[in-house]
Amino acid sequence: MPRKGEILWTREKIKEGFEKFVRENRHLPTSIEVDKAEYLPTSRWIQKKYGGLEDLRRLLGYKITSFRRGERKTKAMRIVNRRGRKIELDLEKFLQAKFGEMFVHSEKYIGNNIKNRIDFLVYSPDGKFGIDVFYATSHYSLITSIYIKTNRYKDLPYGLYLVVANRDFSQEKIDKHIRSKKSPLPRNVQVVTTETFKKLIEKKKAYKVA
Repeated sequence: MPRKGEILWTREKIKEGFEKFVRENRHLPTSIEVDKAEYLPTSRWIQKKYGGLEDLRRLLGYKITSFRRGERKTKAMRIVNRRGRKIELDLEKFLQAKFGEMFVHSEKYIGNNIKNRIDFLVYSPDGKFGIDVFYATSHYSLITSIYIKTNRYKDLPYGLYLVVANRDFSQEKIDKHIRSKKSPLPRNVQVVTTETFKKLIEKKKAYKVA
């Protein structure tokens, strides 16, 4: 049976994780939220073991087993994902043009945990650095995403840029959100807009390829 650390993903342990998520967020987790929660197995593992989240919710005794009725929300999430993905692809082209394709690694997994994945790992004479791109739609989702990601990557031995893909957030607004946090960001983490990120990256050196 799959493990994360010493955790055995029994039905009881998963139910505890679901209840914890409900207490913190007031709703059952979606597949995306399951993948973000450190105290739950991956949605892929749930699919293999139980046939999907709907079947698992039913087995765990929840009355709400399907989120399909939220069609409007689903469409909105698809739009958000497409926008975030487009900006991610644009950044990949920018990074490759700056540093060279061989020095830009995408979908880089950190350690043995398949949930710990950064979008890019870039090698530079100034030191390697990681990039995680996300699309926040509200103050709440911004703060929540930052909290999850900083905890997940706080032990990275190199710098990490959390790039906010939604252009509705200015750097000034992001900095204000950061200042409102009770605990400071880890020293290796910066939260930036795509525009701020590109300005910072332009200052970094690139390896010369013969």
